[in-house]
Amino acid sequence: MVNTILKEADLFCPNSVRINFTIYRITSLSFIGMLVVPIAAFMLIKTKNPKINWSTSFSLIFVVMAGFFFLSLQHTSLGEGNTIITLIVLGVLWQIGRQFLEYTAWQVIPLVPDVDTIVSGKLRTGTFAAVQSFTRQLTGALGSALLGFILQWGGFKAGSLHQTAQAQDAIMIVLIAVPVISIAIAWWMVSRFNLNQRTHKILHAEIDRLQAGGNKADVDPETKSIVENLTGYKWNKIWQTTK
Repeated sequence: MVNTILKEADLFCPNSVRINFTIYRITSLSFIGMLVVPIAAFMLIKTKNPKINWSTSFSLIFVVMAGFFFLSLQHTSLGEGNTIITLIVLGVLWQIGRQFLEYTAWQVIPLVPDVDTIVSGKLRTGTFAAVQSFTRQLTGALGSALLGFILQWGGFKAGSLHQTAQAQDAIMIVLIAVPVISIAIAWWMVSRFNLNQRTHKILHAEIDRLQAGGNKADVDPETKSIVENLTGYKWNKIWQTTK
């Protein structure tokens, strides 16, 4: 979908075959993202804090969005050669940011079910995985529908050599405004998400203690504070098991 929109967006020197070909091949740079995995893994192991990886990802994505916006306004003055170079650089940065985002997310997701376990006292990893998978598919479908509605509103015509001014505005909303707003919301949520290797280790140790028959009242202050922060529940609502 992104390839199609970019190729037909009529934003970056629409009459240039070379630029159209470059745009079409941008998303094929995914192999570059794979080269970033060892770096993302090293940063996550070294810092033990996924927020740093996510902040790196979001920063790069913001730079890419700003770059596309700049190109849409200044491509005529840049010329064909500089536009092609800029598109390639933005494509590389996009793949790096995307890989940082996805790699880190999949490293953190397996830790999340333990947050539910210490609240409910139940092992519901399978249920969590099913809900998480369903939510990803649902939000993906809703996102695609939203983008489709915006493009339809703008009068975007697939296969057309040139797009109307309103269609180009709709494309700018889809390619720049929507991602920027979404990433801003995600960044705000991540800033409040304190599950990392250190806090998960403390969380898991407390689960083991409670499962072994430990008394809730014997929890140490640091563990209590971390568990309340991660779960959003007061300590008296934690470990709601039925005997």
